[in-house]
Amino acid sequence: MIGRDWEWKQLENAFSSEKPQVVVLSGRLGVGKSHFVKEFFAQKKCHVIHATGVEKGNMFAQLKSFTKGYSAAFFNSVDLQVPRNWLWGLSMLDLNSERTQGKIVIIFDELQVMATRRSELLEEIARIWKRDWKKSGRVMVVICSSSPSWVQQKLLDPQFNLASYITLHMQLKPFTLEQSQQFLDQRGLDLSKEDMLSLYMTLGGIPRYLQHIEPGLKPQDAIQALFFGEHALLHNELTKVLSIAFEKPAPYKELIDLTAQSAHGLTRSELAQRSVLSTRGGRLSQRLEGLCALGLLEEVLPWGKQRGEFYRVADELSLFLGRWISPSEGRTFPKKYWQDTDQSHEYYDWAAYAFKSVCRNNKDALIKALGIKVAYAFGWWRSPAAKDDVLDLIFDMDKKMLIGLCMYAEKVLTLDKEYASKLICTIELFKKKAQVSKPISLAMITPLGVEKTSASKGLIDQVITLNDLLA
Repeated sequence: MIGRDWEWKQLENAFSSEKPQVVVLSGRLGVGKSHFVKEFFAQKKCHVIHATGVEKGNMFAQLKSFTKGYSAAFFNSVDLQVPRNWLWGLSMLDLNSERTQGKIVIIFDELQVMATRRSELLEEIARIWKRDWKKSGRVMVVICSSSPSWVQQKLLDPQFNLASYITLHMQLKPFTLEQSQQFLDQRGLDLSKEDMLSLYMTLGGIPRYLQHIEPGLKPQDAIQALFFGEHALLHNELTKVLSIAFEKPAPYKELIDLTAQSAHGLTRSELAQRSVLSTRGGRLSQRLEGLCALGLLEEVLPWGKQRGEFYRVADELSLFLGRWISPSEGRTFPKKYWQDTDQSHEYYDWAAYAFKSVCRNNKDALIKALGIKVAYAFGWWRSPAAKDDVLDLIFDMDKKMLIGLCMYAEKVLTLDKEYASKLICTIELFKKKAQVSKPISLAMITPLGVEKTSASKGLIDQVITLNDLLA
């Protein structure tokens, strides 16, 4: 199980515990929650009731799914009568029956979908857990959800009954760049580091998307097929991710599309001004919080600031769709659209943004490559004089400050004297505005390295390449 060692160990501890367990596993659609729990419990001696929420289904559809999972666990998948409500549905599990002896695991997969309005499913789970399942000592409940904000609001909030019974909450994160390469290696794909980066900049570390990459296909051809082809599987993927996480996905998609168009993100006030479906105040804040919890946006403060937060796209797939698909909604693309686009000015604008996202999402690998043992603060800074002058990564350490610049290039990067002079001015302005007295070290993070020239000599202290990120 690639990249899930800690989560596997935590679930192992929960399963083997003598105390009753209610486990919550959250994470965006496609990150691998269902696969994770299936793989884990397939290796255990237990009965598993696995019920999956039916998107846009009514209460009967959800009850039918639960009944099907119950029958598969105890009745060899024969057709059983679907109960009329969740009180009767959950009560089907008779703990005194000979069939149900031994450990029982009940998986509610996409519980936010199953818990339809007026269904009282959450209340019934809490009641039967307290009354029967907890006392038996044999029942373990596992809840999976592709809506982390729903989990926070409906399951973890102390005002709801289930909150007091939850013993473990884990959020599955996307794969890192290195884990994504391991995943594709395991599937028999022999990719160069450059090809791996190209795919990660587009798909991110989501296993569901990575598994669509077919052996032998060049990244450009795979991206063309997945997003711009006649049967493009991922063309509408953002809408799917948002639909299962939020009841009304359109306002959330609008916020992502707006943010994706800005190279360095947008402030809350800028989003409020540009948005049609979200307004100032609580509704906008709630939606931004939901997107951040889902990992599609991130909220960041410029270095040294206590307010004036920016929002930027944190998810590579959302950025790709927001840049390339949403502005061309309804358009039919030529057969070689992506192959003919990947040398355009628009392509390099997107690639520069996407590479910065890759660097931020692989911060641990960067920290290791940079040799940082302890950093007291981490952030970024944008020049008030020139908004395109950005210091991408700032690490505040004991005796110095390290600045990292993330620069995408498809060949060895060459810095000219004009850029070097401009960079020195930006750093000096940062030192003045942020009142930095420590010495500053500069690291350049770029796929294939930096050519040694008179402009780079004495300016760049470290160079981090793809070899370091995939070490």
